[in-house]
Order: sequence, then C-alpha cells, then structure tokens
Amino acid sequence: MPKADSPPLSPATKIVSSDKSPASKLPDLSSAVLAAKQRFVERNPISGKLFEEATEHLPGGNTRTLLYSAPYPICMKRGEGYKVFDEDGHASVPFSLTLVDA
Repeated sequence: MPKADSPPLSPATKIVSSDKSPASKLPDLSSAVLAAKQRFVERNPISGKLFEEATEHLPGGNTRTLLYSAPYPICMKRGEGYKVFDEDGHASVPFSLTLVDA
C-alpha cells in the first residue's frame, strides 16, 4: 500500500490486498450507521413526531434521558403478555426491563 506522502499510482500498478475476510466486503462503518439511522427514521415516523412534541415540554424530550438513543427513542404504546408494542405498530420482546418499568 502506498504511503500517504507517496506519488499517485500509475495505471499499471496493482494493489493486492491479503484481507479476504467477509468483513472486508462490508461497507465502511460510518456508511452502515448512517443507513441504519435512515431505516430507523423511515420505520418509526410516529415515534419521531411524538419525540418532537415531547421536546417542547420535557428537557431532552424524555423523562429518562439515560435511555435516549439517536436519532430519537421509540415511543411505547402498550404491553400484552410478554410483548410490548410501539406507537408505529411494531411488536417486540423487551429483554431489558428498564425499557418498560417505572
């Protein structure tokens, strides 16, 4: 691999990577995080709207800022048996009771 201060490679120069791990084929981490956040926003629009409304009344939009995760927290609607349902209609099983306890 060329050093940062070396001249550009000529078109005839080949760079051979010895890294053949599956991870080397994945997108870089920042692109993956950005894509995940975009999917989250697209999947949870009602939680986003409720979070924006909550920021007008609560510092940070949440009474439990320890649970905040960007771009905004999921807003839970109800629980049935062992499942909880968010405002966007997704069901999940809370493996951490800190998400639903008082």
